[in-house]
Amino acid sequence: MNTRSQPKLRSIQERETPVLSVYEVRESISSCSSASSVYLKTVQLKNANGKISPSSSLQSTDSTILPSLHEENSSSTQAIQTSPKAKQRGPFSLSKVLVIIAMIFLGICAVGVGITAVMLIVLRPTTTTIITTTTTSTTSTTTSTTNAVCSTMPNTWYTTSATIPGQCINYTVDTDATRRYSYTASTSYCDNSWPFSNRIVWMRFQGAAGSMVVKIPISNNFCGTFYTGWYAGNYPLTVYTTATSIACFYFSSVNQCGTCRLMSVTNCGSFYVFGLVAPPFCNCRYCTS
Repeated sequence: MNTRSQPKLRSIQERETPVLSVYEVRESISSCSSASSVYLKTVQLKNANGKISPSSSLQSTDSTILPSLHEENSSSTQAIQTSPKAKQRGPFSLSKVLVIIAMIFLGICAVGVGITAVMLIVLRPTTTTIITTTTTSTTSTTTSTTNAVCSTMPNTWYTTSATIPGQCINYTVDTDATRRYSYTASTSYCDNSWPFSNRIVWMRFQGAAGSMVVKIPISNNFCGTFYTGWYAGNYPLTVYTTATSIACFYFSSVNQCGTCRLMSVTNCGSFYVFGLVAPPFCNCRYCTS
């Protein structure tokens, strides 16, 4: 074989035997929002003429790329798993805020209870003062009987005291015998002078004067006067009870209560005292028995 045939033989051998002279690597990377990625590497082998060999076409996952892919997936998974833990800090902080608000509310309630207790302690004396109404009751009784209505059958008002009334201790004593209903020697006496006045005078009749104001009408010209005075109300039967009614002054048999004045009687236990005011004119006088 000569030297000319050697190049021709070499070219024939090169045509029949495939030579890996060119490598084309195409990489397709597709990613999605769910933090997963797929790497696909297609390795295609071509011959010297640039045609793709059917037996040389290969799609596979590169062994050098898969470890990195797993690392990236694991790192993304860890990032996704750690994000809820970071978000859990929100409720933990909110619970602290709720605890602080609850403590503030309890503090406000405690302050309110303290203020209420102080107000009750401060206002207690005022409440006790308002409860005392004894003076008011006495005043209302006096006011309701200031305007007397003359009648032989009047109403009688009663008030009872738990302790001894003052009029049973402080009173004026009258022992005048001319005041008795049986006295007829004179008719010139009158009760429109001292100790009587427009104010109530508490009197106790004793001795010759008797002990009570007569309870029945007395005709004219008795008791040392012309217009005889008699008590038209009822006597109190209970000790420390005061009865208030009217005293009538006898004008005639058809007008046994021609004029009148308010009158009070207090049962002091063993005796009576009488709250009397001056008659409207002379000759009027209270008669006793």
